Amino acid sequence: MIKQIIVFLSLFISSTIAIPKTVPSNPIPSRDHFVIYNQIYKNNPKLEHTYVYRLAGVIIKAAKKHDLNPRKLSAILAQECRYKLDCINKVTKDYGIGQINQKTIKAFKLDKARLLQDLEYSVDSSAMVLADFKRVFGRREFHWYCRYNVGTAPMNLIKDKCDRYKTMVARFM
Repeated sequence: MIKQIIVFLSLFISSTIAIPKTVPSNPIPSRDHFVIYNQIYKNNPKLEHTYVYRLAGVIIKAAKKHDLNPRKLSAILAQECRYKLDCINKVTKDYGIGQINQKTIKAFKLDKARLLQDLEYSVDSSAMVLADFKRVFGRREFHWYCRYNVGTAPMNLIKDKCDRYKTMVARFM
């Protein structure tokens, strides 16, 4: 844990001293940033610290933009692809860090290439899809976020799948 704090602080210090153009508008990372950074690193310690630091900021930004819990968004991204940007599931044809499927790509008019290459676009697109499920199912289903994985079929047909996904996401919280 102490090593993570030292690495986190060294990344912050080096990013604020390096070149004035790279200084964030808010030079002190928020508590949320630190929490999400630790969550990502705990869930996939093989990732580079600079990537984890950047990803934490991107997740928080997308979560705020789409009125989502950043820890839940982070846990879903961990479940879907362990935070790997260029992830492709060739069987189900899911793309990007949030494993967005072909049908959703067409419905939201997303760019498949950008989902695999642009971290901010991929995370924001995943958050946008998740926010849409929250909008449609959030008032009547407590675990609306399961819809991100199981789709829009009637709950009585997908309850077991939803329960499994809920358990899988909870591992990453």
